[in-house]
Formats: sequence, C-alpha cells, structure tokens
Amino acid sequence: MDEEQLRGATIRDVDLSGTRFVGVVAEHLEITGEFDRLEVNGVDVVPLVTAELDRRHPERARLRPTTVAGYQEAFTLLEQLWSDTVDRARGLDAALLHERVDDEWSFTDTLRHLVFATESWIGRVVQGVPSPWHPLSLPWEQMPPTPASPPTATRGPVSTRWWRCGPRDSPGSTRRSTGSPTTPSPRSARSPRDPGGRRRGSRSRSRTPSTS
Repeated sequence: MDEEQLRGATIRDVDLSGTRFVGVVAEHLEITGEFDRLEVNGVDVVPLVTAELDRRHPERARLRPTTVAGYQEAFTLLEQLWSDTVDRARGLDAALLHERVDDEWSFTDTLRHLVFATESWIGRVVQGVPSPWHPLSLPWEQMPPTPASPPTATRGPVSTRWWRCGPRDSPGSTRRSTGSPTTPSPRSARSPRDPGGRRRGSRSRSRTPSTS
C-alpha cells in the first residue's frame, strides 16, 4: 500500500503489535485504541496520555481497583456515571438515539453491547451459564458464529422501550460478583478469546463514556 492509499484512510479493528512506521509525515494523525507501549520519535507516550486523561477525568483512577472494596467502589461509580448518561439520553429524540456518527455505534447499540459484555463476563465466565444472553444483547460486529449467542437478526434499531423491559439483573449480577473475594476479575479470567469469541486486540465499534 503506497502513501496515496494511506492518506486520509481510516484503519479500523486491526492488531498492529510490533508494527513500525519509519519516515512518516502527517499534518494530522488520530489514533484511538489500547496500547501497552506506543513510541513516537523514541518516546513512549502511553504514560503521558494516561496522565492527561486522568487529569481530564479524575474518576479514572478509581476505575483501576486492586481490592474487592475497590471493585465495589468502582462499580458504584460506573452505575452513577451510566445512570446520568441514560437520564440525559431519555431527553433526546428517538432518532438521535439510533444515529451513528462517523460510523460508530449509536447510543442504543452501545447500551445493548454493554449488556452483552456484562452477560458474557459475569453470566458465562463467573457464573458458568452456557447461554446468558438476552435476545436483544448486541455482540461485537466482527464476532464469528458462536453457539447460543444472540442472533444477528437483532442488529439494527430497536424500540427504546427495551431500556425498561429489557434485562435488568445485569447490574445486580455484577454487584454480587464483585462482593466475593474469590471472584476472578475479567483481567485474570481473560484468555486468548473472550466469552464472546473475540480475539485479543479486536475492538468493538462503540464509543462508551470517557471514563473507561
């Protein structure tokens, strides 16, 4: 691929581990993702980015717990942040809740995917339920066929009434799980493929609250 093909391109959902860009010129370059180390002109910028994000969102530090009490506190914080977000969304026109911006997931898509993620980690990994997913739970878009997973037919706009009549035990299940000192965290339970079959390095096409 030559530079004409790369200029202005959007590269999405790729694992670039070990990749080197040498002699690169860019007036503007935007990168979003997760990085253990990212060197720019010989400088690892990950600690700098982390510090700046923590400055903008001080609550992020509470979302890196190391104890059971810390996990409980973090979940309480997430509940409050998400509750505020949902309350704000309730005041929006329904069309805006289904709108995708820059080909990212809509608010409703994101809400459905968060339920799927909770059901996958808590329901399947921690509680051992073979198929914990609600029919409207939304898997990540590149998820390969997985037995008993939510059907792809549920992709696309759904009624916002789902917020009220959809699964409501996910927060309760998560809180019960964080209350046990023997409960493995998602990080410790992680394997090359997560509960939904996703490879390490793959990403959901969603924008979630900036505190994540």
